[in-house]
Amino acid sequence: MKRTVPLKLLKLITPYLNQEKIIVLPKGNNDDIVLHLKENRKDSDFYFKIEKYFLDSFEIFVKPFSEESIELDNVFSLTMEIVMDHLNNWLKIIDEYDSIITIYDDPIVASYQKEYYSKLKFSDEESDVEPYTLEQQQYLNEYLDKVIEQTKKYKNSKNKVGINEIQSDAAELKEDLTKYSKNQVIKKLSFIWAKAQKINLELIKHLFFQLTTEFAKKLLIGP
Repeated sequence: MKRTVPLKLLKLITPYLNQEKIIVLPKGNNDDIVLHLKENRKDSDFYFKIEKYFLDSFEIFVKPFSEESIELDNVFSLTMEIVMDHLNNWLKIIDEYDSIITIYDDPIVASYQKEYYSKLKFSDEESDVEPYTLEQQQYLNEYLDKVIEQTKKYKNSKNKVGINEIQSDAAELKEDLTKYSKNQVIKKLSFIWAKAQKINLELIKHLFFQLTTEFAKKLLIGP
């Protein structure tokens, strides 16, 4: 697969793939598609698709095309260098959407999440691509089961939306944790802890301080 994509493109997108910001969509039966990228969010339809156009030129389909619009646009008869410029601009727009805090975001959860992740993420580059061991994944799976069960005890009419989000996040991580690197798992856990902390101190104390104690060595340090 990787040898069907120009090396310069791979070098540009690989950090974003490792950080789980974007995903590569399958080409299907369309042999003209060089690369089809999508922002890795359920609430986003942003994508960047490169197709062969004529001889050594390419056509791109981009959403959003610029900071001024969220609409889809396409440009054709481009050299690979120009394609790279457009792709780099699209990736920067994705970065800026991730970093900006607006009325559509919860700044409290974002602040808590940033704090957890900055403290617990691994600093070595290998942890951006290497997964946990099978034993560590088993412990993590057990921990997430306890998260789902324990949050039920704190659920009430005021916080049911937040509790449901935590349970959904934990269930999704359980299902896909073998697909994630160590730091990707830590990032997803940090969102769970951030949402729990916003609900109340008793919940985060139980999820983070009590439940994680028995798993911390195996998950964050190793066997």
